[in-house]
Amino acid sequence: MGVRAAPGWRVTASPDGYEDLRYWLRYEAGTFAALRRIWRPGMAVLDVGAHHGVFSLCCCPHRRRGEPPTRVLAVEPSPAALPLLRANRAVQRADWIVEPVAASDGPATLRFYPGLIHMLVAAPELHAEPAGAAPVEVEADTLDAICARHGFTPDLIKLDVEGFEKEALEGARGLLASARPMVILEWHCAMLRARGLGDGAPLAALVPLIEAGYRFEPYEHPELGTVASGDLRRLAPQDIYRFLCTPAVN
Repeated sequence: MGVRAAPGWRVTASPDGYEDLRYWLRYEAGTFAALRRIWRPGMAVLDVGAHHGVFSLCCCPHRRRGEPPTRVLAVEPSPAALPLLRANRAVQRADWIVEPVAASDGPATLRFYPGLIHMLVAAPELHAEPAGAAPVEVEADTLDAICARHGFTPDLIKLDVEGFEKEALEGARGLLASARPMVILEWHCAMLRARGLGDGAPLAALVPLIEAGYRFEPYEHPELGTVASGDLRRLAPQDIYRFLCTPAVN
């Protein structure tokens, strides 16, 4: 089913994903606006924490004649989310790959807990639902290894992993250093603290981006402009910051 996401920006979703996409376009309006600013035909998009695939859908607007297709590598470990992710992929003409794994700092089998709307979380107190639901064991690997398996070099990474940012970014150090992709990042400060990783956990999670020389634009707070890594600790406390992260020009 087609959805007019913005003037000149129409995307197709599975019938089961239609309302999901319409809701996301409202709830994540700032993220969609950031995507529209940087998107270009033929981008290679690494969608980490792809969930039902709505961000990937928005990276695949109907093509004009002669435009190359978007390439998408969608990484999502939730068994409950995967059927709708695959249904949304099935109605696309873009080049989509689905990796049913978690992004981490090394290959492993990890335990997560069912969260809201088919999400997985690292600890049951992080919006787990229903209460007392049995944990789920999923396979995990680094983003460096996942991309290497598919010969995939991303132009853009979207990372939304519900407080698991530290592990996911540690496993992407090679990509950040060599491919230098733009990164749309949800920085879950409250969840990182709640995991018991220490008071400095939110900032520690961003170390791979900081060491790779990235700059941070909190696009939902345009009054802040672009934030240098040394100024991140001065941001006002928030549960979540959403950043457009860009590599510094050498």
